[in-house]
Amino acid sequence: MLALAAMSALTACDGGPQAKTRVLVYSAHGKDLLEEVEKAFEATRPDVDVVWQDMGADACFDRLRGERESPQADVWWGGPAFRFAQAAQADLLEPHRPAWAAVAPEGTHDREWRWAGQFVMPQVIAFHRDLVKDPPKDWADLASAAWKGRVVLRDPSQSGGMKAAFGAVFARGFAKDGTSAEGVAWVRGLAANKHSIAPNPAKLFDTIRRDGTGVVTIWNLTDILYQSEVADPPVPFGWICPASGAPMFPDAIALVARGSRPANPAAADFYEFATSADVSRGLAEKHRRFLVRTDAPKPSWAARIELTPMAVDWDVVAAHLDEWQKLWEDELAK
Repeated sequence: MLALAAMSALTACDGGPQAKTRVLVYSAHGKDLLEEVEKAFEATRPDVDVVWQDMGADACFDRLRGERESPQADVWWGGPAFRFAQAAQADLLEPHRPAWAAVAPEGTHDREWRWAGQFVMPQVIAFHRDLVKDPPKDWADLASAAWKGRVVLRDPSQSGGMKAAFGAVFARGFAKDGTSAEGVAWVRGLAANKHSIAPNPAKLFDTIRRDGTGVVTIWNLTDILYQSEVADPPVPFGWICPASGAPMFPDAIALVARGSRPANPAAADFYEFATSADVSRGLAEKHRRFLVRTDAPKPSWAARIELTPMAVDWDVVAAHLDEWQKLWEDELAK
């Protein structure tokens, strides 16, 4: 990466026709979406080279923390807002008020605009649609003995979405008695029922495709719809909104704090392009994204979606996340 940056700098100094400004994006949005937006942006800005690194939302967060003294990325795009809030509190993000700030609902962005939600990510119960005819109806059902050996999980230590689902269930119990007891009991049931833990989304999708027993999982509805309706090969996903509601969090974007680096205006330009009305609507339609902004019409597929949001205090999730993560990692490792 450093060698690449040095080469770019030398080319720029030469002033040759290939001189370009690099924008490095850490993202959890996946290869298909990232390639699409990269090409579209570079078509409008041939003077910019967008370089992206596709990784889980928590891997993005960990990378930014690890690079605090020598920041590398320009933009962090994709991940739960509570993680962006933690990054903002750690001075890892830079304020940027986007052009569409007036149509961003309250609660979907940082007060100082160090991050802003672009999409909404609902977490639901998913399963192999051809093999599971009577899926779990609620979060508690996943921990019941009826699903022993049939629960596949994405590693919650690596996945922002999975962490959001786990954190929401813990927060619900915490709101009742101020303890983690209900959340721990739930994770203990999940651990007893686990079929496997997928190290990445590709492995999770492959497990669903190869399933012969009728496994179930927790996953975000955006990806369920995209993988089952758009991706090739498709994943035979079915899904159900849990009776007690689906945790729904803003999925955000932010500029990374520059540190001692000079300003890179192209980073803000990419931010604005990727979150613009036209690009956001296109991503919503093709990639099955639920938009935060209030000026966008619903995509054609959204009419058939019915969701009950779960009431979640995301500030509580952020405050207790590290503590809860240790609890569920210990249980799932048994």
